[in-house]
Amino acid sequence: MAGYEGIGSDSAITPDRKTRIEIGLTEAVLNRPPWSVLRRADQIGRVLSSGYGNSINVLYLPKMGWGLKPLQYSNFVEKTAQQAGTLRASNWTLAPHIAEKPHHKAASLTGVTVGADVAATGDYFLHKLPVTGATYNQSLTADASAYPAPTLASNDVPMDRVAVANSNYDENQGFVLRFQVPATQVAGSDNLLTYYWGGPAAAHTASSASFIASASSPTVSNPGGAYAMTIKGNGTGEIFERVGNVWHKLSEITYSAANQVAGKFHQIILSFSKKHAAVITSVAAPAPQGGASLIQSRLQPVPAAPGAAAHVQILRPSKLATPAPAKKTFSGPGAPRLDMRRDQRVLVQVSETRYPASGTLIDAPFVIPFPVAAGTAINVSVKVDTPTGTSVTYVVKDATTKATCSMSGGKYVTNAGQQSYYVEMTLSTSDPKRTPFVKSCEVWVEGTRSVISNTPVTGGKILDVSIMSADSDPRSESASITITDPTDALSILRGRVGHRARIVTQYSAADPSLYSVLMEGEIARNPHERKGNLKTEGFGGLGSPRLYPSFNWHQHDCSMVSVAARLADAVSFQMRDLSRAEDGAADADGNTLPWLITDILRFLLEEAGVHPNDIDIPDLPIRAFTSGEEDEYLLQPTASLIDLAIHFARNYLGGYLIYDANAGTRGMWRLLRPAQPPYTPLWTFKTGAPAGGVPRIVTAPNAHGANSSFVENYVKYWKKPEANYVMVTSTGELLPNDGGPTGVCQFAYNGKSFDFNPSVPTADPNHPDYTDGRFIPIVYYDPTLTTQAACDWVCRALYKASCEAQKWIQFRAPLALVTNPSDTHQTHPRPLRLYDAVEFDGETVLIQSCNIDYTSDRMQMAHYEGLVVLT
Repeated sequence: MAGYEGIGSDSAITPDRKTRIEIGLTEAVLNRPPWSVLRRADQIGRVLSSGYGNSINVLYLPKMGWGLKPLQYSNFVEKTAQQAGTLRASNWTLAPHIAEKPHHKAASLTGVTVGADVAATGDYFLHKLPVTGATYNQSLTADASAYPAPTLASNDVPMDRVAVANSNYDENQGFVLRFQVPATQVAGSDNLLTYYWGGPAAAHTASSASFIASASSPTVSNPGGAYAMTIKGNGTGEIFERVGNVWHKLSEITYSAANQVAGKFHQIILSFSKKHAAVITSVAAPAPQGGASLIQSRLQPVPAAPGAAAHVQILRPSKLATPAPAKKTFSGPGAPRLDMRRDQRVLVQVSETRYPASGTLIDAPFVIPFPVAAGTAINVSVKVDTPTGTSVTYVVKDATTKATCSMSGGKYVTNAGQQSYYVEMTLSTSDPKRTPFVKSCEVWVEGTRSVISNTPVTGGKILDVSIMSADSDPRSESASITITDPTDALSILRGRVGHRARIVTQYSAADPSLYSVLMEGEIARNPHERKGNLKTEGFGGLGSPRLYPSFNWHQHDCSMVSVAARLADAVSFQMRDLSRAEDGAADADGNTLPWLITDILRFLLEEAGVHPNDIDIPDLPIRAFTSGEEDEYLLQPTASLIDLAIHFARNYLGGYLIYDANAGTRGMWRLLRPAQPPYTPLWTFKTGAPAGGVPRIVTAPNAHGANSSFVENYVKYWKKPEANYVMVTSTGELLPNDGGPTGVCQFAYNGKSFDFNPSVPTADPNHPDYTDGRFIPIVYYDPTLTTQAACDWVCRALYKASCEAQKWIQFRAPLALVTNPSDTHQTHPRPLRLYDAVEFDGETVLIQSCNIDYTSDRMQMAHYEGLVVLT
């Protein structure tokens, strides 16, 4: 064999390598988990105990939250503040037979003194005062023609336009409609009044992007925002939205019992938030009956929250504009109008909804479920909707003393020995026509962590190593290792399992600091067999137990699970709202954005006990998809943190989490994404003989050059496409009461696989994607996909994963230890891992698994599986 390079006394395939196990590693641990409580608006104050005071001047409205209680809600019409918003005759252009009259005059009786807030006179109503013998046909016909009424299901007597406001009122301006029908209770006219408000509302930029067709941003000429409410004589009403020049029915309301309409005063309050309208009436909406329409079934029931409006129905604007944009406000600016049935003399008053200057909202106490040191920060986040001129502030109070807690570093802090506190919020407005809304209140206390420093225990002789690499789920990594320990150096293994440990291979005989961590995790199981005995012969001398092997010589068959599996028992102690970024990030219209996915990942890992210094997750500008509905991204207590982290990394970023023991000072949790072209191979595998020069044995180290090695055996195979057509669909965002849901949908197909349109053939029988011309669909339905962008993303991901043929390769070769020159966190060479790019006989292969299996350090081998990059 003389003259062949690589042949000598040491013919090892992986020379100078030595495997060892290290048990008992330095580790960051969680001493006390972070804790939080999140209360939605309907939960705030629900369990309020006596002694904490009462909420004042606030009102709960479903879907909208806690706002200031309208002054008109109390119906104290004699008060000056309540009358201040009334639209007087001077604010209207009135039909000839319409005039106003006051209905209030303060008492002027001897001995009677009225309060300073009582108006001397007022409470003006519009009256129809026809001249005897004159026609009742009196209408503002020009306005009625320019701004026509909605088409009503019944119209027994014509409706006349009797009033038009002289100016526009702001977007989302609330109104109060008070009226009386002067008739007997047996009367039952079909229509009494139609009240109009609002105008075209500004909208967010609409976009209908597709990865099949090019993206477009069509202009919405009229996204809606103008409304009409028809009051009927049977105690019900209908609400319409004007989109373009067409009225669309939005909802039905109930304002009175059918036999109590005539002869009584009725009041309807309209209050608005950004996305919803509340119709507050004096009676409850009827419960849906069998066979009831979708309209009635979507009416809101009487809310159960303390302080809630007695009878309220919640509306959302329609999505009938094309394309359907998200309006910035429920209603736009516009001039109110009023129609009245021609033969009726309804007394009617229109007022602006007015609010007090401030109100107090007191939440129920919360209890921190573990003792905390005095001075611990209590973090509070109040989710609010604050129109211009409004604000919400809060204080944290001790639930025992009722005293406001002291502050440190801009945050309220705990008192010594106290675990129970409550939040008191103040809602304020400088504009009596606007109210803020409290949507939720979140309180949390950060956890505490420490670093447990250990000196690793090592020893014994490694007999066998088998490591299953991680796939896209880091919990899948596992290992088994057989160790014979004749000196009993690893006695720690006989006491218990659960040690943090790692399998290390040294690749320099002279320098033990040159090593690679093959796997780090937890020793989950350790069957061990005693090999030692009490024989008296040996190194110890005659009559004494021998020193080597030890009496406690054991052989250990250790099974290890991954670091990710070690975190499997970490659950959330928090209820956190991930749909609202903690830093207050907002879009151009001031709407709070959801968390960045990378922020969510860091948060989940830290809550599981990972030290921030051991996390390598780069900032990416991708946020959670949200439709604005409550509880959409609500982290619940007891949720598995590692499950959620894997979900967000995979489903939002197309990436995967790994624990990289060869990064940082003690290993790091990292977010990785599949390698993208152009690929830089980290290693080269060759099946043939070395090229050029002196003849060499292919198994000799570096026979094929640096960072390369031979292949012992291999097999290649194809995986056919699972499908050639993908459709992703969802119910999308819910429309208002009678509109049902919108639909978001996207599809994609592989034209190489089959002829989608036979008149324009595209299929290629010679292409790997070809499926004999068969149509093989995947239809994916997910009701959580509430936006077109989310639907498009999922469709693209499913297509790439399912609709293209894949060429695979499996091979056995020496265990390669690689260094990625572009990885700034790598501190030691490492085995190949998921989506590493390598070269195999000139082809680029993306590694899918690297399963290590050897019984000798001189021949450290691995089984590889990879996906060939098709050109």
